[in-house]
Amino acid sequence: MNYVGYFIDAEGNKYYPEQIDTGWIEANLSNNFKVYNNNSKFTPRFKKFAGKIVEVEGEVSPKQTIAGSTTTYEIFTLPERF
Repeated sequence: MNYVGYFIDAEGNKYYPEQIDTGWIEANLSNNFKVYNNNSKFTPRFKKFAGKIVEVEGEVSPKQTIAGSTTTYEIFTLPERF
């Protein structure tokens, strides 16, 4: 960190410490999905780091069988700041 309290990337963009890494945040699943195998180690979660990169991980399964089609289903929604 430099003396004015921010990081500068290779392109010269400034990033303040609070923008660096949000830490993992557990996702709130929609009503159609559940954590895979009901095992907490698969709980979907996300984080933002470097002020602009979002990483998502986890595994889910539908609560009921979803027939093959072009219909889309929302698993979860990221907060606006992401």
